[in-house]
Amino acid sequence: MAIINIITISDVLHLNAFSEATLLAGEKGISNEISWVHPMEIWDNPNNWIDGGELVFCSALGVNNPETITNYFKKLLSRGIAGLALQIHTYIENVPQEMVDLANQHNCPLIVFKKQVRFIDLSRELINVLVANVNHDYYKEKQKIEENSWMLQWLDKNLTDEEIAKNLKKTLPNLTNYKMFAVLIEYSSCKISYHWTEGVYISIVKYLRDLFESNQFLLLPLFANNQLTGIVLDYGKENTWKQRFNNVITETNHNFMISKGKPRLIITAGSRWSKAEKIPVSYQNAKDTMQICQQFHIDRFIYEDLNLFFLLSLIDNDNNLKCLKQFVQEKVNPLIEHDWKHKSDLLITLIKYEEHYGNKQQTATELNITRRTLYNRLEQITTILQTDLEDPEKRITLELAMILYQNGIK
Repeated sequence: MAIINIITISDVLHLNAFSEATLLAGEKGISNEISWVHPMEIWDNPNNWIDGGELVFCSALGVNNPETITNYFKKLLSRGIAGLALQIHTYIENVPQEMVDLANQHNCPLIVFKKQVRFIDLSRELINVLVANVNHDYYKEKQKIEENSWMLQWLDKNLTDEEIAKNLKKTLPNLTNYKMFAVLIEYSSCKISYHWTEGVYISIVKYLRDLFESNQFLLLPLFANNQLTGIVLDYGKENTWKQRFNNVITETNHNFMISKGKPRLIITAGSRWSKAEKIPVSYQNAKDTMQICQQFHIDRFIYEDLNLFFLLSLIDNDNNLKCLKQFVQEKVNPLIEHDWKHKSDLLITLIKYEEHYGNKQQTATELNITRRTLYNRLEQITTILQTDLEDPEKRITLELAMILYQNGIK
């Protein structure tokens, strides 16, 4: 489970077990968040045991020279530790100046104990604090989610507008001007199977609630039909909502639950409405969008942006999808291969030509080339693909292939 309530180096230094500790360097990093604690010695390879965010304890057992422990510290810094607590006067007399400089440079607190301490006592107290904070926030978040159970009736069309308004007023008394839409949250389809657990679910909800709010959304989460679901109230500027929603997706997969071998999170948005009675429609839209995202592995997560993919979703088996991909490859690969071999730009030329509906002047202007250069490129494309760009049917076919290619059908 993720640590929901933040514990920092500064908090640790105020614990009784750390009363004999001295912050030797890296003072600017005392707000570093601690994910866990980990006692290690220099013969351990940090790459095998450290994920990042840990407070590492070390007694320098077996250290023969300053260079050994300094190199070890460099490896820990490369893993993104929150800080290092070092026992001195047991196996080493002094902290090398290079370590002090590195701690200050990387804002990594370097804590020293000049008297002998038992790391197990330090670890025990810190772990108790971490777990206590997790449990406190865990049940607090769980209670918030349970308060949203009334929304299940909303999604099932079993509430009147008056009942919905009353519940929303109770939950959000100060919010009056907004639009709303449903969202669905899943892990992407991959070879790794991942099952929701209550702990994972609540950790994700807490993270997403804060991230949505930083982008002028309010997320009201619930667990509906064994799926992580939510209703989002958008109080930001109308013309920025897609950008703000995509910010949520980008930040989620950049900062949260992403590591080697784990799938990414997909968050899909249904249609937006000002009327509460339309939320069940938005919920179905979000489910349809999720199905398409999982099927085609595309990076479009908003219902109204899918368009063509709703037609493609009518493909009812993998063989037909393979045929579609083969169609795209036949139209695109010859240009890709030519561009790679000759360092040319035929593919992007064709894409821009189609985007401007065959308008040569606009295409040349956007590509910053002369019309003569554009004519030469179009002649090459015609020859390589053995097609007629002036033929309406062939142009539509080629344009469709370009659109599919740009949207991940390859």
